[in-house]
Amino acid sequence: IVLPICVTSMFLDNQRECRIELEPGVQISRNVFLPEQQKARLRDHYLIYVDCDNRFANARFSFNNVPLHGRLIEANKVDSNCYFVFNIMRMYASIFDLSVDKMRQWRVLEVPINLIHFGRDNRLAITAGSGGLAIFADRFDASEHAIRLPNKALFAASKMCNEGLELDGRVLEQRSTQIWPVMANKLDAKARPLPLKYRQPRLYLLQSAGRSPQHGAVLEAVSIPLSLERFDPVLLKAGAGKALKIDRYTMQLARSGSLSMELPQQFNDVEQVHISLKGQVCSIGRKTKIGIFVTLHGQEPNSPFMILPGNPPFIEAQSAFSPFEINDRIFMSAAPNRKCMISVGLFPGRWEQYSQYGVDRNVGSFLVKDLVITVSKTENIDLGQGFTALY
Repeated sequence: IVLPICVTSMFLDNQRECRIELEPGVQISRNVFLPEQQKARLRDHYLIYVDCDNRFANARFSFNNVPLHGRLIEANKVDSNCYFVFNIMRMYASIFDLSVDKMRQWRVLEVPINLIHFGRDNRLAITAGSGGLAIFADRFDASEHAIRLPNKALFAASKMCNEGLELDGRVLEQRSTQIWPVMANKLDAKARPLPLKYRQPRLYLLQSAGRSPQHGAVLEAVSIPLSLERFDPVLLKAGAGKALKIDRYTMQLARSGSLSMELPQQFNDVEQVHISLKGQVCSIGRKTKIGIFVTLHGQEPNSPFMILPGNPPFIEAQSAFSPFEINDRIFMSAAPNRKCMISVGLFPGRWEQYSQYGVDRNVGSFLVKDLVITVSKTENIDLGQGFTALY
């Protein structure tokens, strides 16, 4: 029997979602009670856990009235069990000229443990920036006691741009979170098909079992200048020996527009690494969008590859040399192979355009020089390696 979509559980669950639009400067807050016995878990980490739209960069966060510095990052970036999803998200993001961090997903921001009051309420607040902010919320009825939240290991392709009311493809978590004791924000029950009168913002405090007392610490770093002579000589000759020239003519003549190197051996067995590519680019003629990609792949031919999640869909090259940087943290368990190769690819246009349509008259022309790869061993939170609880 095929049921109409309007009576499926996915449709009904989707009707629970709503948006709370915050005007610039408007604040949303809640109280979080943490049991006294949690004070003994000194190595645990606490993070703001929020589902919001892509205007989060200008928002301000505070905990117990103390401003929190830093910015929201994707929750999957601190979860080794979910990191693999970035490979899928990167594919969708390239098509729409989006960076991965613009796509809708759960985001986190660490709260220093010295700000937390155990055995009593803690005040968690978000203030919208100059462009406003939308916090997503779940609608519920007074008789309900728990809510199931969208799975952070997935994302909704239909909602990846934070728009529309299509079905959310993120499968709901099996576990649920308690509804807050105070049911504020009463809604008009006629606003949506289901008779649900209240809404709870997706704004939580997440507790994770601690393994890394030095969160964010760089334990070892290796910087490797990429000699231009290691690239195809066609690219270097066209750049008069001082830079690589990338355009539709050099790409047709060169065997490859990329360079591969082995990941330094000392990083093969570590849990997390940070990879950075720095350099300078300059357009030839008009301002143009260029593609520079950093990937990890195995040493065997045609092995699977992984693009750094933080790789932008394009870099805008100006008429004078200007610096760029591509960097991200990587869980090596998500890499295609422990003994990885790092590849730097140069394209005369957006990578998605070049891969789909090849070299045509629409691609640009640019110079690139001073390329340096830095690989660092880091210690960061890993939500996939221990107990987590939501408050």
